[in-house]
Amino acid sequence: MINLLKEIVFLEREVESAKIDLALKSDFNLKDAFRMFDSKQYSQITPPDLMEGLHMNLGMADFCEEDVMLFFARHDPSCRGRINFIEFSQALLPFSSEYSGLITDRPEFFLRRGVCPI
Repeated sequence: MINLLKEIVFLEREVESAKIDLALKSDFNLKDAFRMFDSKQYSQITPPDLMEGLHMNLGMADFCEEDVMLFFARHDPSCRGRINFIEFSQALLPFSSEYSGLITDRPEFFLRRGVCPI
């Protein structure tokens, strides 16, 4: 039991490190990222939208339906089968206000210039 708890803590630390790495990328912002998945511009992302965005926009074909459903189970608190921009942002923002501020203060980079972010 203690080993499982230790593994969970280490995995959470790894996720937080990945979020910080993302915050340090100067061309990353939440609005462009959200729009990569909200292709129908409904201001929400469904599991098929996320799967399509991962496969088509980012070339990440190794994600399966169970992976996407786990993401939604964790980040769709009302279990509606869709996440909005705020929920999406909360999924990607680091806990540290210093690092999350880097992302939230960053303006759109690609889409306001009419360029696809991929």
